[in-house]
Amino acid sequence: MAESCDISPIALRALVNHSLGHSVTEGYIQMKAERLRHPAQRVCDKLKELCAIAEPAAKNVTRLNRKR
Repeated sequence: MAESCDISPIALRALVNHSLGHSVTEGYIQMKAERLRHPAQRVCDKLKELCAIAEPAAKNVTRLNRKR
């Protein structure tokens, strides 16, 4: 899904917690969580769109989280 959202290969690998690689250039990359927020949100938005998940229409509606 991330690839279809045009997320860079390095950000994609970081999002799925894979190694960033072993090349000299990739060794200098310091991927911070803040840098991954936007790509992760794009994947989330795409999944919500595909699953037809809509936000509540009313402002007085609170989503309850189910405990497992």
